[in-house]
Amino acid sequence: RSTARAKKRKRKKDLAYGEANMQWASLGAIGAGLVAMTLWWVIIHYLHFRLGIIAWIVGGIVGVGGRLAGGGSSQKLGLLCGACAFGAIVGGQFIDARIALNQWVDEKMEEAYTEELATAQKAVKAETDDQIREYLAAEYSMGSERTKPETITAAEIRNFKEQRKHYQDMVDGKITKEQYGKDVKDVSNSGAANFVLLLYSIGFRGIIFLILGIGTAYKLGSGLIE
Repeated sequence: RSTARAKKRKRKKDLAYGEANMQWASLGAIGAGLVAMTLWWVIIHYLHFRLGIIAWIVGGIVGVGGRLAGGGSSQKLGLLCGACAFGAIVGGQFIDARIALNQWVDEKMEEAYTEELATAQKAVKAETDDQIREYLAAEYSMGSERTKPETITAAEIRNFKEQRKHYQDMVDGKITKEQYGKDVKDVSNSGAANFVLLLYSIGFRGIIFLILGIGTAYKLGSGLIE
């Protein structure tokens, strides 16, 4: 029995470190990753189907693609397949989330601009500190809970005065609807926004299947799965 186990471990080791044509294997892994990412996005976007096991399958497709194209397996190929699987799974989900966010921003843009302009027209009328307190108190009040003007702090007044130039530019037409939309899109496309969107697109449950997909791709590429 111990001899059989030793042979099995040796076979796994041989498979894991066997040579593969890395040039072809790389093309296979990357190509399979692009195809799998596209299919994953189509499933999410058009079928509205986010079952995590499909992300696991994406990893399998990448691993098989790299191994078949390379005509063998190796640890280096396993790492490459794992990286490509990560890109394919995360890429498909992120692209779908990005498209959805862009559509939402486009749909809400005119409404947001109209509301912002209405706010600006009210805000520019507040010039003195007392008027600013009255304005901010009214803005902070919700329903029956009224904010008293005397509770407005000096820091809040300073912040309002800094923001007031933006409001004045909107009222004067210096910030057009097109410019406002561009500014909003610049914020939504910023690195910080994309990072948050990336985390949102993966989700907590998605992390589990992301790990499984990467692990499967690695094992197939390295030869740990025959």
